[in-house]
Amino acid sequence: VQKEASRHLKLPQTLDNKPIPPLAELVEMGGDSANGKKVFHTICIACHKVGDVGIEFGPGLAEIGNKLAKDGLYSSILDPSAAISHGFEGYILNMKDDNIAMGYVISETNDTLALKMTGGITSAFKKADIKSKKKMELSLMPANLQMAMKRQDLIDLVEFLTTLKK
Repeated sequence: VQKEASRHLKLPQTLDNKPIPPLAELVEMGGDSANGKKVFHTICIACHKVGDVGIEFGPGLAEIGNKLAKDGLYSSILDPSAAISHGFEGYILNMKDDNIAMGYVISETNDTLALKMTGGITSAFKKADIKSKKKMELSLMPANLQMAMKRQDLIDLVEFLTTLKK
């Protein structure tokens, strides 16, 4: 079945146009955590924080190596919508003035709703100004991030993330 499927289904590619091997093979591949740290500082810090480095938008990753094994880390990167962390579910607000806001809810009262938005910016909106609030089906983390890095960089990134432990 795998052989037949591989003829018809194209595996996801990376920046260097190399297909990503199946998850079981990826997990067995060793990486260079020092290079993975550089990849993290290039790509991931736009939304994630480790210690004092990065932007607090997505979940903090300071202890992600304690929480997820390599297969879970690969899954989170390659298919971020498969499992969205609690509290990081995205919402789209359609405002009465036809503007749109997107982020995750950090607080809500009878009168206001505050969203954490891309870049770590927090904005409060008056509920009276909101036309509709819709929960997003997909993660706020973009799909296909592997296309922004070489295959070895992806492997190195996961190697680095496994070192982030308490």
